[in-house]
Amino acid sequence: MLLALIAENVLKVFFDRFGYLAPFAFLVGAGAGLPVPEEVTMVGSGFLLYKGLVDPMPIIATCYVATLLGDSIPFWLGRHFGMSAVEKPWARRILHPERMVLLRERFDRHGNWAIFTCRFLPGVRMPGFFTAGTAGMSYPRFLLFDGLGALIMTPTWVFLGMLAGQAVEVGDDATLARVHGELTRQIKAGGLD
Repeated sequence: MLLALIAENVLKVFFDRFGYLAPFAFLVGAGAGLPVPEEVTMVGSGFLLYKGLVDPMPIIATCYVATLLGDSIPFWLGRHFGMSAVEKPWARRILHPERMVLLRERFDRHGNWAIFTCRFLPGVRMPGFFTAGTAGMSYPRFLLFDGLGALIMTPTWVFLGMLAGQAVEVGDDATLARVHGELTRQIKAGGLD
């Protein structure tokens, strides 16, 4: 839960200065490759919601739109550079050639649903969205399937952040441990442990 508390404090500092632009910037940055897991930013936004610093619908909408914009970055990079980007030093850290081959096979087999599934797999998101761009998926189709996944994920993580805030306040260690466990699993899945 330490990461969520840090996210809450960092987001609060930025939120005090930049308002809703703070979580928006963190989430778009995550899509651009910053090592800031989307889940941590959304949980931090939920803490802000619990503390009454944000309103539910605007923070969920902000996180949702920022997530889709951030996800569009690797999509358009894939569309523009294609698989030749895998040879660039700046991209090799995230777009491992072996992983790209596996993702392309999965994309060819499952198409639209591969994008929906990538939304829930932190370590696969960026390469998956890049693959959708290289494979020539239409942008409206990409937004539809990524958006459906984000429609589930965004309010869920914001709500979990709000629950974690309540758990901290009342000392509900069991709820806090469940939220912490799920957040830790997501971060480890993304290779950020």
